[in-house]
Amino acid sequence: MDYSIRHRTLHRYAQETTYSHHLVHLSPHETPTQHVKPFNLLVSPTSAHRTRKTDFFDNPTEWLALNEAHSAMERIAQSRVAAFCRRAAWARR
Repeated sequence: MDYSIRHRTLHRYAQETTYSHHLVHLSPHETPTQHVKPFNLLVSPTSAHRTRKTDFFDNPTEWLALNEAHSAMERIAQSRVAAFCRRAAWARR
């Protein structure tokens, strides 16, 4: 079964900030019963620096650095995931 997932986070700050750094955990995890199809992360304002890594537990993460003045930050994560029952997942191996 295929799922289309959309997550939106909007942060509004009490005061404008110039620099901000964020660690984002929004990408689905690949497992034997779950295949991640395209994943896209939209960030506004556009981040000056983005780095994709996996954490200690093998979860996908993304580090963001914003170097321009902003009073709000929006993140939209969009992904498609194919989920399999355990029996079908074992057959795929």
